[in-house]
Amino acid sequence: MFPCPFFRVPMDTENRIIIDAPWARVFDAAQRVEEWPLFLRHYRRVEVEPWQGLEREVRMSASRDGFPCWWTALQRPERPAKRIHYVHTRSAFTRGMEVWWILKPLGPGRTEVTLTHTMPPEPPLRAWFRQRIVGDLFVCAIAERTLAGVKLRLEARP
Repeated sequence: MFPCPFFRVPMDTENRIIIDAPWARVFDAAQRVEEWPLFLRHYRRVEVEPWQGLEREVRMSASRDGFPCWWTALQRPERPAKRIHYVHTRSAFTRGMEVWWILKPLGPGRTEVTLTHTMPPEPPLRAWFRQRIVGDLFVCAIAERTLAGVKLRLEARP
């Protein structure tokens, strides 16, 4: 097609929150996705496969204001780096998406969490759909609710 970078645009979203909890507790809550449906109402189901080395497959389904969303991803926690990496391997709209939970300690009991979602560049029309509909309308909204729910859970339990 066209070699100009203008014609291939990536999808990027970012959500950020500060949680009054030590980074290790935040990391553990973020990594244990199988527990999310117990305290995150928008998560309908999470199934995890056994660890295969440093990663495992997770199958997740959530709701965006009643609209069901589901995906399969590989989860790769990197505790020393204070981050968790996901790559979506199966999904109607997010296959190939990379997700990063990046934790930054702000003191002994406070953590900044940045949650990013990126997808490879696409031609303009598909890129617009992925950014505006998939990214902004669904991914960003689900991520915002997830971070708020993790915050509520961790700050309610010392």
